[in-house]
Amino acid sequence: VSGNFRRLCRRKGARLRFFYYLWPNKKANMKRILTYIYSWCAFVALLSAQPQAQMDKMRHEFGSLIWKEPAQATFLLTNRGDMPLRIENVHPDCGCTKAEWTKEAIRPGETGTIRVELDAELLGHFEKQVEVLTNADAMPFYLTLNGDVVRERRNYSGAYPYQVGELHLSS
Repeated sequence: VSGNFRRLCRRKGARLRFFYYLWPNKKANMKRILTYIYSWCAFVALLSAQPQAQMDKMRHEFGSLIWKEPAQATFLLTNRGDMPLRIENVHPDCGCTKAEWTKEAIRPGETGTIRVELDAELLGHFEKQVEVLTNADAMPFYLTLNGDVVRERRNYSGAYPYQVGELHLSS
């Protein structure tokens, strides 16, 4: 730090004198200071005005699905920001999943939908992910679908009267 700066800080009104030291012309100095303050306020206001996506759920559990019977899940996306939100693209992770979404911009406070259809062609447990890209964030977020595909649903309520989730128990 230079000696001139130290001398300025020791005097009364050192902060103002520091600015005058940087810009000797007082009128130009005040205009520059106000310009910087207005620019900074505009920059902060611009950064704070953004869309913000909020999902009603990030995971959908189908439970047991019958083989070769398609199933659908609907996800609701609400714009909690103060700028319009656009769903730019939706990428399912495999060909057995198809997605449809709201194409037009979602205004602040309004809700859009993402519908995902799964064709249950393979038997067994599945867990699929759907990547969602929006203008709210550069990073995508992921929706998860899971469940089991079975040939037929069996009713065990007579032989096993107690049920915990999809598990049936006897006494």
